[in-house]
Amino acid sequence: MEEFSQLFEGVSDPRRSNAKRHDLHEMLMIALLPVLCGGEGWSSAPSHG
Repeated sequence: MEEFSQLFEGVSDPRRSNAKRHDLHEMLMIALLPVLCGGEGWSSAPSHG
């Protein structure tokens, strides 16, 4: 995860302070991994909650 964070350290977080409940790099990882593994839409992403 540390290497991933280093790759995207230049990405600015456009969210406001009250919307930063989750780390931006973690959210990017959750969105990117299903795509890299052949996912074909948001339904391929893991659901937590």
